[in-house]
Amino acid sequence: MSDTPYVGLKWFKTIVSNPTQTAEVIRVLKNTLAMSSLGLITSIFPVIFAIMLTEIKSGWYLKLVQTLTTIPNFISWILVYALAFSLFSVDNGVITHILVQLGVVDEGYNF
Repeated sequence: MSDTPYVGLKWFKTIVSNPTQTAEVIRVLKNTLAMSSLGLITSIFPVIFAIMLTEIKSGWYLKLVQTLTTIPNFISWILVYALAFSLFSVDNGVITHILVQLGVVDEGYNF
């Protein structure tokens, strides 16, 4: 560490002196604050949902709701994308194929 030169505020000065970089930094900070605020504001919803779940008296229905609301946490977004792509693809998507076979559309539709 002692052999490396100290640059001080060199990189900070370059960001502040360039208007494009300054605008980009401000945009990123706004997005970060917005996402953090949304996370804080919506953090009460899981608590409300958990309280509402305790009111369900039917055992099988409770387990069904818990399972259906928990499963998405374990599915990879890559799998979700692959499934959506295979369903809605213009050329060989399942939905497009069904719509063409039923005569709803003449050719593949880009959803």
